[in-house]
Amino acid sequence: MTIVTVTATDDDSNQTLTFSLENTYQNTFSMDSSGVLVLMKTLDRERQEEYVLNVTVSDDGDPVLSSTTTVSLTVTDVNDNPPRLAVSHFSLSTSVDTDTGTELLKLSINDQDGPGNGAPFTTAILSGAGGKKAFGIENNVLKVLKPGTLSPNQKYTLNVQISDSGSPPLTSEATIVISVLPTNTYPPVAAPAQVNLPLFERDVRCQTVLEYSAQDSDPGTVLVYSLSEEDPQFWMFPNGTLMTSRRPTVGTHRLTVYISDGKHREISTITVQVYSLSSPAAANPLTIRLDAVNERTFNQELFISIVGEILRTSPSEIIVLSAEDKPSTSRKRAAQQGLEVTLIARGSGGEYMSVDDMKKLMSRDLVLFQERTGYILDTIDLDPCLREPCPMSSTCTSSTSYTLHNDKISAVTTPQCKCGDGLEGSRCDIKV
Repeated sequence: MTIVTVTATDDDSNQTLTFSLENTYQNTFSMDSSGVLVLMKTLDRERQEEYVLNVTVSDDGDPVLSSTTTVSLTVTDVNDNPPRLAVSHFSLSTSVDTDTGTELLKLSINDQDGPGNGAPFTTAILSGAGGKKAFGIENNVLKVLKPGTLSPNQKYTLNVQISDSGSPPLTSEATIVISVLPTNTYPPVAAPAQVNLPLFERDVRCQTVLEYSAQDSDPGTVLVYSLSEEDPQFWMFPNGTLMTSRRPTVGTHRLTVYISDGKHREISTITVQVYSLSSPAAANPLTIRLDAVNERTFNQELFISIVGEILRTSPSEIIVLSAEDKPSTSRKRAAQQGLEVTLIARGSGGEYMSVDDMKKLMSRDLVLFQERTGYILDTIDLDPCLREPCPMSSTCTSSTSYTLHNDKISAVTTPQCKCGDGLEGSRCDIKV
């Protein structure tokens, strides 16, 4: 498929102009010597919406002269993706004493196509014996329309169709099962939550952030969770699982959560602190070794609480980057397993604390830490530079990097030796 023909002029006479395309997208586009740009395979706007191609035109003079220009392409949208829900089967509960208009479920719909082919969506109940009169969907929200028609201890199954706004529209379907309780007396009880989310430099995974849950004293009640507003970076499943929908921005995200039991709706908050593992602070953390404790028995909540008290900052400002089972570095206890905890912390002013400041405060309150946590603190700083791995005429700095395996983060700290001025070589003994 021919896209465009690039043309050029040359003030010199009798010049033959030859066009060529930079090979950045050589499997997607091609260009012949006359400047005809050809598409070699089908494009997908959802994968890449814009392309910038570098084109070079050369004459045949002596010497050969050339110029470069760019061709910018925008891929238009077609309706090639159906609307999708987080799950296709929902289980809810309500009660015969529910008020008319009570919201039971907010359908979070995602469509990779742009406006006009994706949103706005149309949702309709296709079937559901007895349920089509009692329930209705308005603006993608399932509501109770006629609670008086509900029978206690019954289940209603609704088959729902979601259509996008394309022409012709694409559709998907879901099943909603609603259990009707005789009464619903107590509202859900929820507490705010805070979670730290680490990001690798090029991490684009959709990952689980938190399994959020509330409590309800009514037997048989099914709680349904949703975000109060659509968020392009986070997605909440009806069971309370919060996930990223794309790579979130570094910083603090405060999300408002609705919790419904089919009659009452409570509001809570989840604060997500997103931080980068490639940041300067993460490259210079404090690593603590604990004896006689492992990943399974480690109480991270207690650890963070006491460390926050010692570092004179809020526990929410303590970020545990990794906690790994590792053998002791001591010769006397070489066979003894322990836990290495790598952390960073922000002070009351919001700035990250230095390793030296954290080490001094932890050393000062060593007894307090051990008494309050019950953990034996073997080593406060595992900086490899303390073992003097570098030559005398050099300086040693350490840097920590991170790897991910089976959703577990591991920290690796390595020494880096820098020779003094005028010296080089592995021993820094060669003058330059």
